[in-house]
Amino acid sequence: MTRRIGQFMVTILVVFMSFTYAPGIQAADANIRVSVSDDPVRINGQLIDNTRTKYPFVTYKGITYMPLTWDNTSALGIGLAWDESAGLQVFPASVTRFGNSIGWKKPSFKQELSANRKLPASYMAAKADYPIYIGSSAIDNSKEQYPFLELQDITYMPLTWQFVHDLLRLTIFWDAKNGLNVIGGQQQVLGRILYDDADYLYISASIITASDQGGVLKVSKTLAEKPVWMNKAEAGKLQEQMEQQRQADPYRGTAVEVETREDGLYYEGIKLLEKAEMVSNTSMSIDFSGTMFKLDGNRSLLAIQKRNSYLTVSINTGYLYMYSDGKAELLKEFPQVPAKVIPNRDGSYWIASNGQSVRGHVWLDTLRLAHLDADGNLQMMNQRWNQLSVTMLGLGSRDFIWLGEPGTTNPQTVDGRIFVQLGDFPLDRERERVELGIYSVDSELNLTRLSGPLPTTAQAYVSSDKQLYTLGERVNTIINISSGQANMWYDHEMLETE
Repeated sequence: MTRRIGQFMVTILVVFMSFTYAPGIQAADANIRVSVSDDPVRINGQLIDNTRTKYPFVTYKGITYMPLTWDNTSALGIGLAWDESAGLQVFPASVTRFGNSIGWKKPSFKQELSANRKLPASYMAAKADYPIYIGSSAIDNSKEQYPFLELQDITYMPLTWQFVHDLLRLTIFWDAKNGLNVIGGQQQVLGRILYDDADYLYISASIITASDQGGVLKVSKTLAEKPVWMNKAEAGKLQEQMEQQRQADPYRGTAVEVETREDGLYYEGIKLLEKAEMVSNTSMSIDFSGTMFKLDGNRSLLAIQKRNSYLTVSINTGYLYMYSDGKAELLKEFPQVPAKVIPNRDGSYWIASNGQSVRGHVWLDTLRLAHLDADGNLQMMNQRWNQLSVTMLGLGSRDFIWLGEPGTTNPQTVDGRIFVQLGDFPLDRERERVELGIYSVDSELNLTRLSGPLPTTAQAYVSSDKQLYTLGERVNTIINISSGQANMWYDHEMLETE
C-alpha cells in the first residue's frame, strides 16, 4: 500500500554488526509488572507473534519494550556485546552493504515460536542493574523513566525516540492498522532513477544477486506495487532507448568544428582565443571542442571546451560566447560548456551546467544556472541567490555510460517552471542567501520552496510528466514530492531470502 510521507519519521540508516550473547546476566529482584498485549508489533514489516514467541514484546508505562535477542538484533542490524566488567554494549546501526554477489540470499527474519500464551498477559520483570552503553553513550539505568529491564534472562530495551532514533539510528513509526514498526538492517537495493515512461520508473540496482538480473528494477509510478526486476535483455533494450533519447535531445546543442591556428583558436574565421590562452605550462595535453546552442533569430550560444588531460585526470575550462551576425561576444560570467539551454515562452533562456567532476568529485562552484533574458542580458542565479552551487534538476548524468541517466528532454513543467536544488555553501558569507532546499522557479525568477535539503547521497529526479521524485532519503524509499505520495519497500520484498 502506498504510504504517505508523514508516516515516515526518520532517515533509515542500518548495518549488520557482530553480536555477542551475554549468558548468565544476573537480574535484580523482579518487582516490575509488564504486560503483553495483542496490539500488533513488527520488525521490518513482519508481524511478531506475541502468542507464541518465546520472548514477547512487552509494555511498561505505555512504552513498548523489545527483547534484545539474536533474531531481533540481527534483523535490525544492531550489535550487542557483553563483558563482565563493562556490562552491556549496544552498537548503533549504519548502512548495510552486504550481498553484492551472485547466489547471495538475504537472511530471513526468524522467531523462536516455542510458547503458547493467551493475550493479554503479564509478567514480573526486573530493572537491569549492570552498566549499559548505546554506542559511546552511558545509560544511567537508575535514573531512566523507562529503564532497561530483564525478563527470562533477556535484556529488554525501551523503544523510546531517544534510544531508537537518536542513538541507534533506527526507524520507528506507528499507524492504526499495522501498529508499531521498527525498521533497520535493510540492504539498499534501489540505486538511482535512470529513466521513466508513462507508467514506470526505471531504477538501477545497488546489488545483483541472480545471474539473470539486468541491474535494473521497474517501479509503477503509482508507487503502490513492488519493484520488479528486469532481465538482461530487457535492460539492454532500455539502454538503447535511453541512448536514443540522449542523442535526440535538442537542448544539448550540436557539435561544431573549431580551428587551431598559429595565433589562436577560431570558429568560421572568428578569433575566439589568443595563443597564450591555448597553451599549458604543465605536461598536460590540450584539446578543444565546440558546441552550438541555437537561440531565436540569428542568435546562438557558442561554447568552447578546453580539455587539459594527463593520464586519467582531465580538467576542463569553458568559454561561452553570444554568437550573432558573424561576431562572438564572450560571456565571462558563465565559464563553462552548458549541459542544456532551455527556452522560455517569454523569449528568455535557462543556461545550466552539470558541474565538473574530477576523480568522482564534483567541484561545487561549477554547478551553475544562468538566465538570459529576451534582450540578451545574462544574470547568474548563483549570484542572485548567493549560492555556490545551483543545480537544475533533470539534466541527466554528466557522462552517459552504461545505465547512465539521459535526463528529461525538457524538464520544464506545463506552466514553464523548472526545478532547482540549492547547495550547502554561500558565495558570500557576508550576504544573506536563499534557504537550502529544492525549489521551482519560473522565467520571472520567482522561487517556490518544495522541500528541504536532501542528504548528499539522495537523488532528485524530474520525470517525463514533470513530477519530482526523490530516491535515497531513506533506504529503498521513493517520494513523489509533486503529489505527496511515498513508499518504502523492505529488502526482503526485492531479494531472495534464505
